[in-house]
Amino acid sequence: MPLAPTHLICGSLSVSLLLQTANPIVITVGAIASLLPDIDSSQSWSGRMLSPVSYFLERRLPHRSCTHSVLASLIVACITYPMVLLHILPISIAHSIVIGYSSGWFVDLFSKQGVQATFPSRIRWVVPANRDLRLATGSTAEYSLLTVLIAITLIVFYINSSGGIMTHVNEALGTSDGIVDLVRDNGAENQILISVEGVKTNDNGRVKAEYELIENQNKSFIVRSSSGVLQKLCSDSTLSLGCTITAERMVGRLGKKSVTEVQDILLSDDPIGEKLNNVKANHQDAQIYLSGKVQVDDSKDLAISPHTGGLVTLKKSGSDIEFEDCPISEAINVIGDEYGTGSVNIRIITLKGS
Repeated sequence: MPLAPTHLICGSLSVSLLLQTANPIVITVGAIASLLPDIDSSQSWSGRMLSPVSYFLERRLPHRSCTHSVLASLIVACITYPMVLLHILPISIAHSIVIGYSSGWFVDLFSKQGVQATFPSRIRWVVPANRDLRLATGSTAEYSLLTVLIAITLIVFYINSSGGIMTHVNEALGTSDGIVDLVRDNGAENQILISVEGVKTNDNGRVKAEYELIENQNKSFIVRSSSGVLQKLCSDSTLSLGCTITAERMVGRLGKKSVTEVQDILLSDDPIGEKLNNVKANHQDAQIYLSGKVQVDDSKDLAISPHTGGLVTLKKSGSDIEFEDCPISEAINVIGDEYGTGSVNIRIITLKGS
């Protein structure tokens, strides 16, 4: 049989490749699961660790028969996935066990004896058909293959630890899909920085700069420049109303660790400034942005400064004041003395260590 290290590497590689993960726990579980098919031999690693089970199977079944089959993989899946429904195992661990186990017997297809992959049929499946080209345990060919597999595994680990294959593809293409994937996978705990090459929609001026992501709006993005100016970033294919920059290319990367908190404030003829100042006082080191609509008693004298070259974050329409990712300080300056009715969504972004 192939050496235990060959099984371990194949199990690790299969799990990392198919799940696009570099999580050491998930990969380790898959690697250990890849050794389990050989439990039908008391001389194997898993056979020695689980000797009562191994002796029972060894007396009743030929080596590489039932435990090295599609049926065995289905049985493992039927045991494992119900544990996910019962909240005993995370889904990633269940996937890892099934993938690792299946890869464990699949690699034995390339050994000299092959496996009974379609058990209970006695047909042995073996690759390649030429017996002289099959792997012999401990042979130079197996060690050479093991070396190649280790190299491939390290490459896959590196790719997955930096976002996965599709992240690298999207990064090379500079598409919004790459940003969406990065936000989905890492946005809950990390600041996302976006390097942009594109055109300003107001004057067609060229843009080449890096922005901090404030909010993902279904492939358009509210971003903040280093000077604090907010922009709405869209690609040609996702161009929507209110975009201030049309991106020809955008590439995301992870910044500092961060925490994003979302709150809703309901106002019923309440003092707006008091409510907002309480939020600001409780999050002094955070960036705070408002979205929503508030109706104020008297909007005639409200002075809203024009936004030149940036996102219009605060609009007045009659007695209604509309916010779109409006910085809290700007909102307080404009309507802090007013009483209002409505709903405001508050996004609070705190960078760890800042």
